[in-house]
Amino acid sequence: MREPGRRREALTVARLKVENQMRSLLVRFGVADFRPRLKTAPEQVEKLRTIDGRPLPPNTKASLDRLMAQHRLLSEQLKEIETARERVIAVADPDRIERMIQALARLVGVGVETAATLVHEVFSRRFREREGAGRLCRHDRRASRQRRVEARAGPQAKNGNPRVRRMLMQATWRWLIFQPQSALAQWFFARTAGAKGRMKKIMAVALARKLLVALWRTAETGVVPDGARLAAA
Repeated sequence: MREPGRRREALTVARLKVENQMRSLLVRFGVADFRPRLKTAPEQVEKLRTIDGRPLPPNTKASLDRLMAQHRLLSEQLKEIETARERVIAVADPDRIERMIQALARLVGVGVETAATLVHEVFSRRFREREGAGRLCRHDRRASRQRRVEARAGPQAKNGNPRVRRMLMQATWRWLIFQPQSALAQWFFARTAGAKGRMKKIMAVALARKLLVALWRTAETGVVPDGARLAAA
């Protein structure tokens, strides 16, 4: 099921929009340190004061209360989706999809959300060979040339799944942080030693393709990428 992951992304965007609206509302009165995600946020609303120490105007306070109600609802819905995701890890007799998610989530730095997204959006399909996953997300050797072609042809020419590409690049940078001793990370470090920012970004795209194939293999067979660490049971 792709719906939970896509719904989570939509809710995350909607919550961020509400938070930005709150910031815009409060900054006019000199309030810049309000954090709506804190458990104590509702109590803090009542204590908010303008830069000169006065209570917030009634209309502003009413608008802030409405935004807080929206934020609370969105946070509750996000929590429900994330709780359901976590239950997959504890399934004792998993089906194929659940088994794949469990295998990926064991890797340090991957996480349940990334594992579920990759499985539902990519690995749930059956590829006859490893290149299939790389082609699906356009993380292959032709990536640079493909981007130039897409730029000339326009947005409609873009191939692959942009949501997965974006998530995979985030996972790639996390992999370098949490799995520095892995063979994949060592491959990246060896080729970017002393390199500037642009070169690192180019090599990160190449690493993303390698990581995608390695994670596909882990999901399909349970084989852990060379040198990768597993989370404690």
